[in-house]
Amino acid sequence: MPTLIDSSTLWALSKTIGKECADCNLEYMQCKNSKDEPEKCAREGDKVMKCVERVAEDVQKGPCSDNFQMWLKCLSGAYKREFLACRDLQTDFETCNRENAQSKFR
Repeated sequence: MPTLIDSSTLWALSKTIGKECADCNLEYMQCKNSKDEPEKCAREGDKVMKCVERVAEDVQKGPCSDNFQMWLKCLSGAYKREFLACRDLQTDFETCNRENAQSKFR
C-alpha cells in the first residue's frame, strides 16, 4: 500500500524529488505522451510513486529530519500559502543537507 504524503510535504520536497526522480519521471512522461491509453504507463507511474516515497522517507529519517519537520510544521500552518515566514526554516534545512556529509540530498 502506498504511503500517504500530504501537500505540504510534497511542496517542501519538490526540489529534491525533481532531482532524485528525474529519470523515472521522464520515462513516465515519454510513455504517457506516446500512448493513447494511460493505463499502459502504470508501471512507469509506479516507479515515480516509489521514488517519491523513497525520497520522503530518506529525508524524514535522515540527519536533517528535525530541520525538515520544523519547516514542514511552518508550511502546514502557513495562512493562504504565505510561505515567506517559513524561508528561514527552509534555509536551515537546505543548509543542513548541504553541510551534512551523510546526506545524499546536497
